[in-house]
Amino acid sequence: MKTKKKKRISPVYRYVVSVIFVIYLLLLFKIVLFKYTSVSEVLERWIENEQRGYRSLNFIPFMTVNDFIKIGKRGQILRGISNILGNILIFCPLGYFLPFLYRKFRKLRLIFLTGLMLSLFFEICQYVCYLGSADIDDIILNVSGACAGYGCFKVIDGWVKRKSAKYKITIALSAICFVGAFLVAKGQFGTILGLNNYKVVYEGQENIPDRDSDYEGTFISRENGVLAFYPAYVNEGSAEAELLSLIEKELTDQTGYVRQEVESGRKGATIRYKLMSEDEILKIGKYSKMRIWLTDDKVDTVLLILGAGENNGGEVQSVKTEGIAEESGVSGSKPEEEGSEPEESREKHETKEIWGNITEFTDDGFVINMGTTEDLGNGASIATIGVGDKMNLVTVRFLPDTVYQSKTIYDTLGERMEEGTASREDLRLDQHVTMEGYIEDGEFIADKIVISIFAFNN
Repeated sequence: MKTKKKKRISPVYRYVVSVIFVIYLLLLFKIVLFKYTSVSEVLERWIENEQRGYRSLNFIPFMTVNDFIKIGKRGQILRGISNILGNILIFCPLGYFLPFLYRKFRKLRLIFLTGLMLSLFFEICQYVCYLGSADIDDIILNVSGACAGYGCFKVIDGWVKRKSAKYKITIALSAICFVGAFLVAKGQFGTILGLNNYKVVYEGQENIPDRDSDYEGTFISRENGVLAFYPAYVNEGSAEAELLSLIEKELTDQTGYVRQEVESGRKGATIRYKLMSEDEILKIGKYSKMRIWLTDDKVDTVLLILGAGENNGGEVQSVKTEGIAEESGVSGSKPEEEGSEPEESREKHETKEIWGNITEFTDDGFVINMGTTEDLGNGASIATIGVGDKMNLVTVRFLPDTVYQSKTIYDTLGERMEEGTASREDLRLDQHVTMEGYIEDGEFIADKIVISIFAFNN
């Protein structure tokens, strides 16, 4: 009686599937950890112990998922589901390839643990290396994806009996999934991942110094050989403009003036740095946005940033460098008693709002690193805050009747929050505060202080 010989599977099949799995793992690391930066940059930060980049932390299950569901309900469906489904689908191949290639992984609990450990590794790396958001929801979705991939393996393994057919189906499915993933990644993160052929061309770079600017600020005046500016982007009439210290730097005959022009298209952008004529220089409008380079503490180059108050057609006005409160028209009268002010006097002041982080406490208040908010129009704005020697320090003074409140924020969109009462004793260093009050003698007098508590970062 003849016995049937068992057909051996060509090693080519296993080799191809193994290569696909390795490529998948490399792409997984690239997409999760190095989407916004390179491996060399991360290593450089690590060696130099430099804490630079973005990170956040969320331990509340399904908080981020709920945020993206809300985004989808607002009409941004693709953005809403891309994060949720993306975190699931990106781990599906892990749950499929491991049991397909290695028999010891053909148990759900091992796939669960492997997905959990790998996802946890990614989240820890993101937080420690400032590579993004470390979120428990990502772990939940990733592990769900790995288990879903294992379910796909069990279905194919049960329905398809011939081993060669299983390999062929796996290779075909891999090709389909890679093409689909490539198209989605190209549409959502193409520029970041380098998948889009979006080119940025720079022209006239020789007209600006090949280094970071010394200041990014707001132009105020150019008179008697002196450039006066605020060391931040601010809007006219804002509280920030009244509280920032005006900086003056000497101009020279060699000072260069350059304007930045941006021409954008679907396939790329051209950024031009063009030298300005004397007529253009004279027409620079007050509160235009600029970048400034210094050499020997004198102005070397001024770059005019277009699209933010540039050439507003108004005359360039001279501004006093001392007494910013005097320039703004704020009364310099003293209160009748130390730390208090009559209501009738307080009503003469315009209510302003500022925000920032507490850097130190004084006898009757504290000092904050004040943030600035630049209005871009159409309801858009950019909030920035200085670090290191670029901090904008402002003295805040309490009043006996200053109101203290707390605002606990539970999600990244700021939609789930809880307001409560607070007291002066609740203030801490590095705390984020928003204040309403008025400006007097270059100080901010706080009528109301709101302490922000970011629960999703705890």
